[in-house]
Amino acid sequence: FCQALLGHSFVRLVDFEDLTGKERKEARLILGTLVQCGALKRKSLGYVKTPGFIRLLRSIKPEDIPVLPEI
Repeated sequence: FCQALLGHSFVRLVDFEDLTGKERKEARLILGTLVQCGALKRKSLGYVKTPGFIRLLRSIKPEDIPVLPEI
């Protein structure tokens, strides 16, 4: 997820649906949380990652991400 997100210049809700495999409502919650935390900023084409969020994404190694059970 982190590497895929880094590969996008900007992201849209549909990108979060695709990247997370979640339905629109759940993807919107994830997107909204990232906006509220200041990780993403709204622009005309979608959302752009802030420099701090980009640094965080680059620092995360795949083996550091826990596998969460399906809800």
